[in-house]
Amino acid sequence: MKIIFIQNVHIKSSLIVDIKKEINSDIIPRVGDLISDRLYGDVLLDYGPGVVSRVLLDYEENKCIVMLERITVDNDIHNNIANNLIAKAEEFGWYAK
Repeated sequence: MKIIFIQNVHIKSSLIVDIKKEINSDIIPRVGDLISDRLYGDVLLDYGPGVVSRVLLDYEENKCIVMLERITVDNDIHNNIANNLIAKAEEFGWYAK
């Protein structure tokens, strides 16, 4: 089944970014599960792992949409994240939606 993770990142005083990652897996995440990914280890180190907040199963399309809890980044403290989030996320297979 195609699993689509959606991570919402709110950068204070700046912007809100939704980034997505698609994988194939037979493991269906559940609300409350923790999702490990290089994104949280390298880019959002202080904010990970991702926490599953909603799961939508679409059996007709054979896909599972997984919403992760919003991350709020303080732009003043984490300016590097604010400037490089999308570029770094793309290195790890995520893309802006």
